[in-house]
Amino acid sequence: MTDAQSARTTLPKRSRRLAGLTVAGLAGALVSPALAITPATAAPTCAAPAAYGALASAELVKLGLLDLRPLGLPLGPVADVRLVSANSGLNAQAEVNSGAAARLLEADLLGINLPLGPLTRPLHQQAPPTNAEPATRALARADLGVLSLGVGELKAHAQWDEAMACGKKVGQTTLSSASIASAKVLPGPFGRALVSVPNNLSSTSTTGLAEEGGAVRSVGAASIGVSEVRLFAGSSSEIVVKVIKPPTLRVTTAGTRDSATVQYDAPILEVSAAGIASARIESPGEYVDLALPARTLGLPGARAAAESGNVPLVGTNPLDGLLKDLDPDQQARTGAAAGPLAVPGVPGLPGLPELPPAGEIIGGIPERLPVLGGDLALVRLSIGKLEQQITDQAVHANAASLRLQVLSGPPSRDANGNTERRSVVDVGVGLLQAAAVAPVPAASPGPSTPPPAAGGGGGLPVTGVNVGVLAGAGALLLAGGGGLLLAGRRRRTT
Repeated sequence: MTDAQSARTTLPKRSRRLAGLTVAGLAGALVSPALAITPATAAPTCAAPAAYGALASAELVKLGLLDLRPLGLPLGPVADVRLVSANSGLNAQAEVNSGAAARLLEADLLGINLPLGPLTRPLHQQAPPTNAEPATRALARADLGVLSLGVGELKAHAQWDEAMACGKKVGQTTLSSASIASAKVLPGPFGRALVSVPNNLSSTSTTGLAEEGGAVRSVGAASIGVSEVRLFAGSSSEIVVKVIKPPTLRVTTAGTRDSATVQYDAPILEVSAAGIASARIESPGEYVDLALPARTLGLPGARAAAESGNVPLVGTNPLDGLLKDLDPDQQARTGAAAGPLAVPGVPGLPGLPELPPAGEIIGGIPERLPVLGGDLALVRLSIGKLEQQITDQAVHANAASLRLQVLSGPPSRDANGNTERRSVVDVGVGLLQAAAVAPVPAASPGPSTPPPAAGGGGGLPVTGVNVGVLAGAGALLLAGGGGLLLAGRRRRTT
């Protein structure tokens, strides 16, 4: 369905809105093809809609901070730039029962005047009425100074059958995806870039109802698709992170605490660089630290300082030289983003336990990292931890899957007298969030599953745990991510 077709199915704006979600994803890993859901007939199928609801969001990249001023270079601060976002919402008790939204870029670009409309304008679709086809939008490649983006596509699909409001039918209600051929942060000549993410990237979120073990469950799921990330791409100090398995998040509930499930598959990463043995990290809390000379003047003694700190040294090219070669003074300045992506029309779910947004720390106050001796910059790649809350009535989880941090600048003292360095780069990848609510189960006939659409079939796969009805208003905020890249020795946080 085109943008124009999507507009004709959009209902009038409502006062309640679902707060922004984001979910990064591989559709094939989390969801089955959508079930055919026929439009509601004139005779109501469900006189009293039950409290079925779900939210999901995926965000591929959050550039939380890019500030080269500590290295004496004229760029920064760039903050809160979000790429490749996909959000979904389901609320059986609302007038708009399902909605999907996708967006390529959220940022204010300063210092240049660019027609960013197609890149920043969200694509969305909602139901009822149900939609046989998704709304889609193709996107051309764009060079924005701080960012270089390959061709992309947005897709938003919302479906609804009135019988779903009482759990008498199950199936996928929303599928939202955003995909892009490649992305670069601070691109330079000859294929150079501070961060390069090639080879077809995607974010996917989905919601729906599924029957498992004789119970109807609300389901929210999110994932990202990414195969590789390169830091200092194209230089002799290039650090390569192969994503052996991308992260996925799925939650379900059938209306009781005992039935609630949270399934989070953390990413599996293999980190390598020239002259350094590859390392694998695969569990939440694990990280890899590497060192780079911060400045040309710091080259003498850099290796000895790295060895003293027990951190592998990547190459001999100083960080300031690597970044200066990218001509940051010629790049467009990027300011703060306007805010998270929202799903229009679908109100927030009542009674959700509160969690901080996924990736909230990305670009915020840096966690305490070791201060290396000499004039060394620290690079840390870490896998974020899962945050989750399960109550008698709901389940809510998020994860900032990967985080990349580069700290440099001369050592300074914080308010408590501790030595610290300033963040130069803070990037999150794979910010996932999902929530679900369901009514307390009662003895009733099982739901029917509508026949699959032409060319599709199967229901929304679920591994479940139930959680019950909720009360009170709440909105699921869009997820923030975790960073990526770097090789060296493997550690685990406590």
